[in-house]
Amino acid sequence: MKAAHPHAPAQAIASLWDSHHFSALDKSHLRHADIQPVLDEIADYPSITRETIGYSCTGKSIERLSMGSGPLIILAWTQMHGDEPTATAAVLDWLKLLHLNSTSNSLALGSDWTSLVTLHIIPMLNPDGAERDTRVNEQGIDINRDAKQLQTPEGRLLWQQVQTLKPDVAFNLHDQNPYYSAGPTAYPATIAFLAPAFHPDKHVDAPRLRAKQLIACMADTLSHWLPCHIGRYDDTYSLRS
Repeated sequence: MKAAHPHAPAQAIASLWDSHHFSALDKSHLRHADIQPVLDEIADYPSITRETIGYSCTGKSIERLSMGSGPLIILAWTQMHGDEPTATAAVLDWLKLLHLNSTSNSLALGSDWTSLVTLHIIPMLNPDGAERDTRVNEQGIDINRDAKQLQTPEGRLLWQQVQTLKPDVAFNLHDQNPYYSAGPTAYPATIAFLAPAFHPDKHVDAPRLRAKQLIACMADTLSHWLPCHIGRYDDTYSLRS
């Protein structure tokens, strides 16, 4: 497959989003019930599969949407913090656009990218927090600080998915607070990236190097759309994350 210029899909997304995004998700607060009709529609796309992979503390379903069958495994999850819905809407819109691409190559990705990549997305990992518009889950625990103890059903579920799918690349998708600047500037950070440290000395092994290289590529592409608004998140080691 001939690779598309990295900016071509970004330009196509920008031109298609207005007419093809899920307008029902244009909300500052998304609950579990809000995304169910969208998940139902996406599940009808022949190129995408939907699976209930577990349940929250209060029994709300947690779903995984998958596309492609290639050897490169990508896993992404959203709304680990219940009050951060932006990525949930974004990934569902993204899947709709990928479905359009599968029928018309509308994103200039080529028709056979799905033979190279397997994409798994877990939208709304913390539906109980989303219900109350809070960061934490029903137990009052920040799932993003539960990587070691695994006290939450949602954290255990995510760990099981990582162990089962063995992703080459994983995206933990959060909202970006405009309170923070993009470096030592007066510009707010619209988006920020982090390749998290796994040791206090911030050692860079092969997976972390891959993450940094991918971030560099994404930052370069996005700089054409968000000049001066891209931040780099603090990579101080966190034992619980």
